[in-house]
Amino acid sequence: MPNLIEVKDLKVHYPIRSGFFNRVTDHVRAVDGVNLEFEQGKTYGLVGESGSGKSTIGKAIIGLESITEGSIFYNGDEVSKQAQKRRSNYRENVQMIFQDAMSSFNPKRRILDIMSEPLRNFTNMTPEEEKRRAIELLEIVGLSEESLYKYPHQFSGGQRQRIGVARAVALNPKLVIADEPVSALDLSVQAQVLNFMKQIQDEYNVSYLFISHDLGVVKHMCDEIAIMYRGRFAEYGNRQDIYENPQHIYTKRLLSAIPEVNPNNREANKRRRQEIAAHYDESSQHYFDTNGRVYDLKPLSPTHSVAVADLDKFRQEGDF
Repeated sequence: MPNLIEVKDLKVHYPIRSGFFNRVTDHVRAVDGVNLEFEQGKTYGLVGESGSGKSTIGKAIIGLESITEGSIFYNGDEVSKQAQKRRSNYRENVQMIFQDAMSSFNPKRRILDIMSEPLRNFTNMTPEEEKRRAIELLEIVGLSEESLYKYPHQFSGGQRQRIGVARAVALNPKLVIADEPVSALDLSVQAQVLNFMKQIQDEYNVSYLFISHDLGVVKHMCDEIAIMYRGRFAEYGNRQDIYENPQHIYTKRLLSAIPEVNPNNREANKRRRQEIAAHYDESSQHYFDTNGRVYDLKPLSPTHSVAVADLDKFRQEGDF
């Protein structure tokens, strides 16, 4: 049985033009050859610093960014071109939650119209059926029927984000791409939105691609995690692989930056971060080529892969 969605050797490059004739002289390799496989009902995380290509992958999968090279398969069929067709079956089954819900809402339309838009695009529901479906979805995320007749500016940031989650699952999609869905929210509101997302996943068996730079949130939400650096995967594994057995020096540096709650461990954590930073500088040539490009992923176990120059040497020495 094929995976729900497969992304093979995805590349998204942006041309750099210069000179009198405005010729293409180079490219920005926002995404530079990544592979992903999505199973039904699982949550996948993309983690990395700003500008690493996380959001570009999500937008390319849903069709908001043009693909330079690579293919997307849905239930075994290639859908790379369908991804950009607004009313394709693939677009119906892949939806997105944006970081800033307000920017994705029409401020002049009521929530009823905003919630009904995907239903009007892909179903033949009557206005009354659309209203009933919108009420059901709002109830799932803890909002009342009265919300239907309000405008986006009348809600708090957390409420708008919950509406965005409800709209994304209106069509019972197979995959929801969540691009930094809680980064702009207070911690208590973050917890509410994440719990609603978990509840929706349990009810509809939806898969998530969770894009974030918050390692704590990713640990809570994701089954499998990809660590991104400069448009490529530096490491890929399940939650235990990444958090308990990190192998790439960039992953270790990211994890060392997680704040420590216990003040008694402050000095020990400071020394550990300094050791990792020194190791990063000393051994970077084993993890990055001369252009600073991450090497291809190589398998360490059935669930865990790491990008290194020489896997045999890595296995023998445990670390460079």
